[in-house]
Amino acid sequence: ALQLISELGYAISPTSLWHIGITSLALIIFALIILVIESMLAVFEYVAWTKLFLKTEEGKVSSKIMRLAGSLPKFFR
Repeated sequence: ALQLISELGYAISPTSLWHIGITSLALIIFALIILVIESMLAVFEYVAWTKLFLKTEEGKVSSKIMRLAGSLPKFFR
């Protein structure tokens, strides 16, 4: 069997090199997937806050407390 010798003098089999390579590739792909998901969440959050700000500026959106206070007269009728 083909054996490679590392600097420390340990024998590394080609199978072990394949395992190290595949594991490294899997970790890189996993990190890229996490990066893409986090990027999508960041864009969603940015767009959501921007839309909320624009609706607030138009006066279409009010806080939950203001909506609750506005509905109290209807509640006591």
